[in-house]
Amino acid sequence: MQTGRWGNMLCKLASTLYMLMFKFDMQVLGLRINKGGKWFFITLFYCLLALGTSCSSPRENAHREFRLVTSPETLNLSGYFKNISIQTLISENPIGTVDKVLLTESNILISDFHIMKSLKVFDKKGDLQASRDDIGEGPLGLSEITDFGVYLDTVYVLDAHRRKIMRFTLGLEPLDEFYVPIPCSNFVINKEGIFILRQGSEANSGRIVQFSHEMKMIHSVLPMEEANTTLVISDPNLFTEINDSVFVFSHPFYPNLWICKNGGIEKIELNFKGEFLDVNILSKKHPLDGLKFVNEFDGFYNLTNGTRLSDSEILFSIRYRKKNGYLLVNLKTREMTFIENIKNDLGKVPSAIQFSGNSSREAWYWMDQNDIQKFYNINSRKIPGSDRIQMSDDKESKIIFHLEYK
Repeated sequence: MQTGRWGNMLCKLASTLYMLMFKFDMQVLGLRINKGGKWFFITLFYCLLALGTSCSSPRENAHREFRLVTSPETLNLSGYFKNISIQTLISENPIGTVDKVLLTESNILISDFHIMKSLKVFDKKGDLQASRDDIGEGPLGLSEITDFGVYLDTVYVLDAHRRKIMRFTLGLEPLDEFYVPIPCSNFVINKEGIFILRQGSEANSGRIVQFSHEMKMIHSVLPMEEANTTLVISDPNLFTEINDSVFVFSHPFYPNLWICKNGGIEKIELNFKGEFLDVNILSKKHPLDGLKFVNEFDGFYNLTNGTRLSDSEILFSIRYRKKNGYLLVNLKTREMTFIENIKNDLGKVPSAIQFSGNSSREAWYWMDQNDIQKFYNINSRKIPGSDRIQMSDDKESKIIFHLEYK
């Protein structure tokens, strides 16, 4: 066992006492030491030495560094999920570029951008139930849907530009709105409250700040020094739900995880052995030079799409050597494993997936119908028509996959 800081101090003290006994003819602090006193100090020396080598500091015990291992194995989804359900989203209005997907017990919610940013609610069969792009003020509602969440069948929509959170029913009927007292970009909501994320270098009240469900500030849970970069990213999937009161925050360009629970936060360092992208170098470059720097980078970066696989395991998407891969982080064993491929052995569907989120019951992701059709064309001889997803006439349709935990 490693010697802690206090153990080192005890060892030094014991060694000093031992040397003083002989170097100064057993005279310590002007006192004469007899033969019995000599054996007392020898005994004290070994006791302190044993105590020093058996005790490690609380700081070292709390240090949570995870070391990287690589695995040639493919991660099978059947190891974590018992079944897969598939819904094609049916909407008369085109579904644009999907920004975020959330599943509740009976609904599928997406934010997407076609002509305007819109919010849509579907049932679990994929049929559209409600839609609106007039979020915010005025007859045209020119505000933006920066992020959204669902809590107790109430939809919380963040308009970061106007610094407001608006609340709607699951039918997208307006309820009320709250003013957000600090600039922010994204948020996560659970039974503990609303956690607002601030980006950029001016987050002087904290990087993540906790509010009540009525937007009354409670306290800062992540100091501004963490994930402190001038780069501001637009990503609604920075939070991974572990349960209804615990979540993990991650940033694409930082090799760390932050676990928020019990009103506090715990930092985990992911040790990529110096192969993770240096965000300080990236932030100093011109945007075009920065893009080139990232595209030519051979190490690890873009840690995104964190999804809970079990109570102790989280799966992330990650880039390594210019290819997409996965990082499996085990909070219990303190290991992280780079995995090149996932095998979707729960259905005859593509395995190159990126998870979009999870609840306590299921995890989910989405794909374009066109991409799935290409997959069937490539594997036309292997996958009979009876095993294929029923496609929509709308070639731009989105298909939602949700997987129930074992």
